[in-house]
Formats: sequence, C-alpha cells, structure tokens
Amino acid sequence: MATLTKDIAQNENCLRIRCVLEAKTCLDPSLYGLKETGAEVKLFSGNLNELAPAVIKGEGDATILDAPVG
Repeated sequence: MATLTKDIAQNENCLRIRCVLEAKTCLDPSLYGLKETGAEVKLFSGNLNELAPAVIKGEGDATILDAPVG
C-alpha cells in the first residue's frame, strides 16, 4: 500500500468525524469517501477565512479545503 493511501487510512481510523464543513469551492467532497464514514457534509455559508474558526467553535468536526498549487 502506498504511503499516502496508508496515511489516509490510518487517519480515517483515528478520527470519528460526524460533520464536515464544506466551503463554496469547486471541491467535490464525494472524492474523499465521506459518506462511507457516516459523516454529514454541511455547506458552510461563511468565507474561507472563517472556516477554521468555525471548526474550533464546534460548528463542525473538520473541514476539507482545496488550495491552488503554486
């Protein structure tokens, strides 16, 4: 198993995520297999700078972000 795939699997086993916040971007949460983990993907209405603070405040358990590669 590739290292990246193994790392992802280990993290999925450790995390018990119930709610993932998704910002309005071109990111497709279905690529991450979140449904299979039982997590709810919740559309976040704030801007990207408010996403991490929202998780800290408990509005969600985690977030996934896309970022341009520069």
